[in-house]
Amino acid sequence: ADLYDFIEKGANHPISLSLAEINFAIKNEYVDLLWKKIYSRKSFDKDGAITACKTLVETALKHLLDEKKIDHSNKDDIRDLFKKVSKNYGLEPGKQKSAEFTQLCSGYISIINSISAIRNKYGDAHGKSKQIIFDLKQNYIDIVINMTGSIVTFLLSLVEKKEEN
Repeated sequence: ADLYDFIEKGANHPISLSLAEINFAIKNEYVDLLWKKIYSRKSFDKDGAITACKTLVETALKHLLDEKKIDHSNKDDIRDLFKKVSKNYGLEPGKQKSAEFTQLCSGYISIINSISAIRNKYGDAHGKSKQIIFDLKQNYIDIVINMTGSIVTFLLSLVEKKEEN
């Protein structure tokens, strides 16, 4: 039914086919688990889905660093991780050959920082007081999930596919 709704009705599902294909190539079960967690929680556990979005981005960044054996630690926040990835994978805005790709690489930074900030405010990783009400509408949850899927799909596409033995 979900596939039918997506194809025939244009339902608002986050991208998942390309992420699934890339994850199949890199063979990271945790990425698959997180994506399924995000997608399954998007309507009934919105704050959990938002938290899992940031976790998925961090996981993708750490995976990229691990692939090139670049040191990172649990003390590195998402900005530190992305800075290391952008330096080692040619994503630094100032190193691009055109203004359009400079702007695009700056956009990656903005998206990742936004996902992190949204998780801090609306996710379930921090305690809540009665003054903080989870009030994001579903379309805002969906855009966070879609942007997470897009950025993670792109990031993981940077990993060279592993050959079958």
